[in-house]
Amino acid sequence: MSRGRKLTKAEKRRRRQTATIHEPDRELADQGAELLEDLVCSHATAVNAAGLCDARLADLDVDLTFAKLAASLWRATEGKAGMLSGALADLAAENERHRVALEEIAQRLDVLATDESLHDHLAPSVVGPALARAVSPDAPQA
Repeated sequence: MSRGRKLTKAEKRRRRQTATIHEPDRELADQGAELLEDLVCSHATAVNAAGLCDARLADLDVDLTFAKLAASLWRATEGKAGMLSGALADLAAENERHRVALEEIAQRLDVLATDESLHDHLAPSVVGPALARAVSPDAPQA
């Protein structure tokens, strides 16, 4: 027994394309729900924020190594290329300053992330308006 006419190749392709277009939306919704679960729990928020600091510090180490090495290599050149060394040295100094500040914040977050007594949850009355403001800056303030 037939359930209707068969789809053409073009129709099948269009359905596949439509399905793949909606996949990122579904993934974003799933990630949003997971993110929301983490944000409403103080302990999960502290753990995630500490992880963000660790990841950024690792990136800064790579950036700092590059900037210092590049500044050193270009220091001996003259002309416009020689100006590159000064800019790279400034970049290294700024990365170093950022690293110091981030390390201090990471230490504070590590203490909170390992404190099992820090386990509060935000009330829905707080979460709803905060999410509305985050998603739409034009949302009314509470």
